[in-house]
Order: sequence, then structure tokens, then C-alpha cells
Amino acid sequence: RVEGLVVEGTLASAQMRSDLRSARLAVLTCALGALPPPRSAPSAVRVETGEDYAALLARAEAHVDEVVGALAAAGVRLLVCTERLSPAAVACCVRHGLSAVACVEASAARLLCAATRTAPIRACWPAAALHAAL
Repeated sequence: RVEGLVVEGTLASAQMRSDLRSARLAVLTCALGALPPPRSAPSAVRVETGEDYAALLARAEAHVDEVVGALAAAGVRLLVCTERLSPAAVACCVRHGLSAVACVEASAARLLCAATRTAPIRACWPAAALHAAL
């Protein structure tokens, strides 16, 4: 049982709480804000027009909101990420009341998982993988 834990890092936004007590945490080793691969699974996405780009951004933001919403619904209040957070991900975390620390060293993330007896979330898609990790 962990009596106390200090996570050293910079919060992704000044609007996030820095002092959390009895908070459930999640460690993400995947990029939050990256798009899931399309169902047809081509390795590249073709963007030819401004409308294509706007649709791609909207899809990415909807995906981030779905992921952060699922984390919040599972009771997560602290998100520790080994990758950078996109601006959309930071805004979603603030909107859902999550505090997030990004760019945490992989070794520190492993130690944090060991101390809290949890496994890192390695993929935020498909949604079933995320829900199974929670």
C-alpha cells in the first residue's frame, strides 16, 4: 500500500490542481491526441483540401474527448504521460477535471506503475482496449 506519492513534473496547464489526495491515477505511454488508425488501416491519411484538414482535426479532438471522458468516468483524476499532450488533450483534461503531467521519463513511469500496482495504458484505441485497461 502506498501511503503517499509525489510525482515530479510540470502540470500541462496552470488551471489544473497540483495537490490531489486519494486520487486515482493513470499512466499513459501512448500519445494522447494522436488519431487512431482508420478502420481500413492505410498507414497514411490523405489531406488534399482545407476541409479534409478540418475534418481530420475534428476527428482527432473527438477521439481525445472520448479518451479523457472515459478516464474521468473511471474515476481517474491524475494523468501521467510519457508523451507530450496536444493542446486539445490539455483542454479536454481541464474540462473533465483531470490534472496531467506530460513528458515523464519512461523509467519514472515504470516505477510509478510498480509503486501503485497498476499497468500503464499503452493504447488509447480501440476504445475496448482503453476500457479493458481501466
